[in-house]
Amino acid sequence: MREEVLAGRGVVLTRDLGAALRVRVGDQLPLDTPHGRQRPTVLALVPYFSTVIGTVGMSLDQMRSWFDRPAATTLQITAAPGVDRHRLSDNVRRAVPPPDYVYDGRAALTGAEAPLHQSMFIADAVWIIVVFVATVALLNTLTLSVLERRREIGVLRATGCSRRFTVQMVLAEAAGIGVVGGAAGLALGLTDQWLYSLVSADAMNFAVGFRPGPTALVLTVGAVAVSLLGSAPPAVRAARLNIIEALGLE
Repeated sequence: MREEVLAGRGVVLTRDLGAALRVRVGDQLPLDTPHGRQRPTVLALVPYFSTVIGTVGMSLDQMRSWFDRPAATTLQITAAPGVDRHRLSDNVRRAVPPPDYVYDGRAALTGAEAPLHQSMFIADAVWIIVVFVATVALLNTLTLSVLERRREIGVLRATGCSRRFTVQMVLAEAAGIGVVGGAAGLALGLTDQWLYSLVSADAMNFAVGFRPGPTALVLTVGAVAVSLLGSAPPAVRAARLNIIEALGLE
């Protein structure tokens, strides 16, 4: 395919552009150029990260002759097997005049990944904030629950309930909340990722595979751990409850 494009036998399109223009592999693509309408053959519809406008790939000779563009904004050099890429980069830098830039494939990949890493950093920061807020909310909920049930807890303590059992009772309630919340979050999260994998090809022009990993189970266990962490202060408060004061409440 690469050799056919470089030889000028046709062009390649991103999938979104092919869908927008309603062309398929083997169709003739009408292109209006300064030298009249050209009809290159569509050789392939490729997954390529492009948004809104799409991308057409053609040979450099075709671009120069059809669009009167003797220069190119970007040139890619493919090194032969065994070539020292560092030496090749240095030689190209010496040959290219400023203010042009020369960078290798690894730097280009890093530059393309940078916006994605920034987006992931923001997403991670958001879920960390959500976890913190959920922990505080659970702490407040269980604290209010203990305060509202002071008399019931006092009766249990007066009938021989130990402090340890009181702590376990509050922790069990928190664990139940964590298990239900973790299971619901796991189900909704996996469903969301599965649906996202179905639409990613249309949204970003490349498919994102759906492969559940151990991270999902780790986060589910983490939900239970966060619930237990948020229940620790209320559990200690319930264990230290004064029996006489609790029984005196109406």
